[in-house]
Formats: sequence, C-alpha cells, structure tokens
Amino acid sequence: MLWGAAAHAILAVSRTRRWRLGSHGRLKENADRLSVELGESEISEDFQVAEKFHTNFYHDYMDTFRLVRDRPYVHRFVNRVLALPELRGLNP
Repeated sequence: MLWGAAAHAILAVSRTRRWRLGSHGRLKENADRLSVELGESEISEDFQVAEKFHTNFYHDYMDTFRLVRDRPYVHRFVNRVLALPELRGLNP
C-alpha cells in the first residue's frame, strides 16, 4: 500500500504538470524531476525508499525492522507531494 500511495501521488502531480507517463521508469524520472525542480533531494530519496516496498511485495526481502524504519520516508514523500499547490484541492 505504501508503494501504491507514492505511485499515485507522483502520478497526480505528473498529470497536473502534463509530464510523460507510461512506465515505472517514468514515475522515477518524474519524482527526480520534481526533486530537482523544488530543490528538495528528499523527494527523490523518499521515492527510492517507496520503490523498495514495491520490490518487497514481489520478493519479500525486507525484515520487520526495515519495514518499520522506512515507512516514515514514504509517508513524508506522499504528504510532501500532496501538499503541492496544484494538488491541494484533491486532498479530502
């Protein structure tokens, strides 16, 4: 679910900015693009953590310590992206 939240957050901002979509790689590129645009390296770094949860879904390699430790980074990513002005009206 954490990966899904991160992916949907970057999809939302990508659509509002009319950035190209279509693959997992594009999501990563767009997260990196947003990170550079805003001058916030944490955006890119936190998205990379979210990708670990995606990989873990298929390979089950993360132990409980890592799952608990890394969760806040994904939360921070999602909250930061959803706080962007163009997405504020989409938040409940």
